[in-house]
Amino acid sequence: MLPSWFLTKPELSRRLWIITGYVGSLMIIVLSLVPPKFRPHTDVGGQYEHAIAYALVSTAFGMGYRTIRGSLFAGLALTAGAAAIEVLQNFVPGRSPEAIGFLASSLGAWLGLGLSIVVLGFYKWHREVCTGRLQKVWRSINRCAGHSAGTPAAGNYPVREMLRRKAMNYLLRIF
Repeated sequence: MLPSWFLTKPELSRRLWIITGYVGSLMIIVLSLVPPKFRPHTDVGGQYEHAIAYALVSTAFGMGYRTIRGSLFAGLALTAGAAAIEVLQNFVPGRSPEAIGFLASSLGAWLGLGLSIVVLGFYKWHREVCTGRLQKVWRSINRCAGHSAGTPAAGNYPVREMLRRKAMNYLLRIF
């Protein structure tokens, strides 16, 4: 279970996500540039390991930076880092660069950023619901459309439909 400050104090959770991203990046660099006998192996397979590791790191950066510019920078930096690591593997005994490893790493980085965008969108939508903004919007729609105590007023159907369309646009915009 997450601590209570995790969702109530976004500046603290933001720092935690960024630190996690940098620690994960450092782990990727170290594990990619050591000889194979010093590296842990899984039964998943090389390309899947690349994709999963980069997806986790980019998700952490995406959750930490929370802006389009920050996410774009993180994606480009991880992609460039993946290319640099593959080139540097020429100089590590027992390792060789592979284009498929670079592609898997890059794909994982961008998929992780996409995941962070979806999670942050859901979090923003959930926060809007919990703060009561959506309830206020629906109350104002019903009030403007002539509803009193939940009963529709006669003759205000076009106004009510227009206001409901505006509310749906608002819902789509915040998500």
